[in-house]
Amino acid sequence: MGKIAILPEFVANQIAAGEVVERPASVVKELVDNALDAGADEIEVILESGGIDRIEVRDNGEGMSLDDLKMSVARHGTSKIKTIEDLQRIVSMGFRGEALASISSVSKLTLRSKREEDTTGNQIEVSNGKVGESTIVGMPRGTVIIVKELFESVPARKKFLKTPATELRQIIRLINHLSLAWPQIEFKLINNGREMLNYNKRVNLEDRVIDVIGKEIASQSFKGIYDHAHWKIEGQVGKPQTGSEKGSEQFLIVNKRPVSDRMVMGAVKNAMGSLLPPRYQVPWVMWITMPAE
Repeated sequence: MGKIAILPEFVANQIAAGEVVERPASVVKELVDNALDAGADEIEVILESGGIDRIEVRDNGEGMSLDDLKMSVARHGTSKIKTIEDLQRIVSMGFRGEALASISSVSKLTLRSKREEDTTGNQIEVSNGKVGESTIVGMPRGTVIIVKELFESVPARKKFLKTPATELRQIIRLINHLSLAWPQIEFKLINNGREMLNYNKRVNLEDRVIDVIGKEIASQSFKGIYDHAHWKIEGQVGKPQTGSEKGSEQFLIVNKRPVSDRMVMGAVKNAMGSLLPPRYQVPWVMWITMPAE
């Protein structure tokens, strides 16, 4: 008998989950990305124990039919990529076709969805990669996804999760970052029944910056814009007096995607020169818009 064998699909999905799902914040990111792609302008994230015990994401997007609901948890199932050329200019948020399949392989997943033209919604449950029977549910237009018992089936990975407070901080930062990328969207975050964030829809970026970093710091910021051909860079950078050795909020958004980049962080730090003591950082927000390709 040969040494090479094809992995069972469930094992392959768990390996893929390691690339997509590292912690509760990873799950929230994937689910909110899908809500944004569905055209939602109201997104609510409900957690228990910082997302370790339970994550629920509700949106008022376009919803899915029962067939699409079932396909959404299939590996490589995506509505956003059709050809190899599409990979050269990705404009959607979620696109890999791995997220829900990967999440369902390491959790118990419940999906509910309803389209505007449907009188009722549909629900399916997926436990460790296995799809159960569908049921009819009453609900408004949109999608609700519930993730429970994350990593219960893979305890070796669950032990690497941090405390609920630490996992919650990661999700708070994620929602703050996403809300700066999408100021026109309403975001709510609730943990253990307590409202942590509640951002109304905003018309301009400056109002959202005030929501996230506070009016006092926002008022002590340099504002700048560079607009040339197909590139646009817009930003608000805290003045030196807002600096601190740790804890400064720094947010980079590229084509509405939250990004972390040490080169940009270093550029802002270097631009301050001697105005800022060593090891100090200032809070800043930067939006970069460029051609998708």
